[in-house]
Amino acid sequence: MLGVEGSTAVDFAIRDGMIYCYRRDSTERIRPWGPEAGAWRFPGRASWQAFTPDVRIDLIEALAAGLERTPRLPPRRKRQLEAFRFLLASWPAEAKDCVRPFSAAHWELLQLVNRGGERAVQLLRSNPALGYLVATEAAGDSGRLLGARRREIAARFGFPETEHSVRALGKAPAGCVSADLLKALRGALADDSEAGEVLAQLPRINPGLLSVVCRPELRGLVSFACLRQIGRIDPRTPHFDLVARLENLLEYARRQGRRPPRINRLADIDRLSRPAPAPNTGQQRKTPAPAPAPAPFPPPPLPESRHILAIRTRDDLRAEGRELQHCAARYARRVAEGALFFYRMLEPERATICLRRRGDGWELDAVRGPRNRRVNASTVMLIRNWLRGALHHHSPAATKPAQ
Repeated sequence: MLGVEGSTAVDFAIRDGMIYCYRRDSTERIRPWGPEAGAWRFPGRASWQAFTPDVRIDLIEALAAGLERTPRLPPRRKRQLEAFRFLLASWPAEAKDCVRPFSAAHWELLQLVNRGGERAVQLLRSNPALGYLVATEAAGDSGRLLGARRREIAARFGFPETEHSVRALGKAPAGCVSADLLKALRGALADDSEAGEVLAQLPRINPGLLSVVCRPELRGLVSFACLRQIGRIDPRTPHFDLVARLENLLEYARRQGRRPPRINRLADIDRLSRPAPAPNTGQQRKTPAPAPAPAPFPPPPLPESRHILAIRTRDDLRAEGRELQHCAARYARRVAEGALFFYRMLEPERATICLRRRGDGWELDAVRGPRNRRVNASTVMLIRNWLRGALHHHSPAATKPAQ
């Protein structure tokens, strides 16, 4: 993120209204706002080349706040803090306010507002999905598109040129908008008339809702009232477990040769997922004692943040492992014993955080993304800032984050 990846090898300077990021293998210069705004990278053996910085307004604000709270900053960190402050001061408040709710592409969205002014702000606020498409897929044509009718903008990106498409796009809150969601929505509106008709009657669209509506076999399980409930789920909430449970119910019904159950509300999914009690035959037969229930997870050791949520149960830990395709669920016993605790990170990138007990406190043990991939160094920095703040307020004797 603006040269923060591998931040120990990055230095910063501010000259002539630009930030310079000096890395081991390249130099970056970024002019954040104005008619000459842009970002360029010099790899060392070629000329300056345009590139797209990985920018997150809320992440920069959090990193800056963490550095401001750190006593006795070394000179390199002081220059980094100055660079963050310069960025945040360069972007007008109105631009930051309408871009901050999005989960990605903040640089592209900021530059759309930089070029398009009030028309861009109105588009991002009234129809975040259309604004996202203009910013990320047609930046060079943004001036013309901002002056076009909304259905013409939709048609430019492969959606049917209808008011129905515009209204459907407008139902996705900014926090839900992503390339994957728009791809699924484009397919539903263009190829699946039944899915499009269902979406037309729903007030809100999020990834979980699209995952159900775009699959006829799952759509047939769920009532319209339940679809409305799914549409109201917080867009930051992972929806993988919802889809997996519906698939399990469908598969179980098929194996039993029964008609699939009807899901009228979200609570029905949990109820139907529980095993049915054994029938009472009236016979007084001796039955073996039930196996002891697994120990529950202890309460979260540290407070959550907006983007870092505690994984409180074994089911949640299994769902996290299924969604990110890693083996965190194998450590459920150690969580129950109080030796480890897991948190789910939603933004700036999806990751699982593992804390390890150390003495009377906690330290960062591991951070892994999907399929155990490493996350960006800027994400680790944000986690360390959260952990330092949480440890500081939780207990004065708590252990510092591991370096």
